[in-house]
Amino acid sequence: MFKGYTSLISIYVSSAKDAEPRKLPRELSLFERMENLVIQNSQLTGSIPSDVIGLSNLKHIDLDKNSMKGAIPPVDNHALERLDINFNEFSGSIEFLSGFPNLIEAHLDNNMFNGTIPSELGQLTSLRKFFTRTFPGIADTS
Repeated sequence: MFKGYTSLISIYVSSAKDAEPRKLPRELSLFERMENLVIQNSQLTGSIPSDVIGLSNLKHIDLDKNSMKGAIPPVDNHALERLDINFNEFSGSIEFLSGFPNLIEAHLDNNMFNGTIPSELGQLTSLRKFFTRTFPGIADTS
């Protein structure tokens, strides 16, 4: 799909609602310079491969409004600053956030996360925005 584009830094795809459901291509991990991965409302299914979310230069992941599922894999990514995964079906604990020490924004609304807010979240000193409404133990203020 992306053969020959090894210097790709950003991918932006939005509203590909008529596309066939497909998984996030594992080949994205070949783009070591990737900084922005934005694929919104595009019929993505499956989980996020750890080698994609762990790309060392990846600063922004936006996978809003897809049909992705499963737990977010624990990885160390010191570049990631913004994570937008609203309106999917991700599940499990949000302990994976501790692997993103420079995270500024986390948008986790409308998923199926469970457990408690981990104390490690307090160690994310750059975190300025944390959005979730569908997490056990957090009051819905709407």
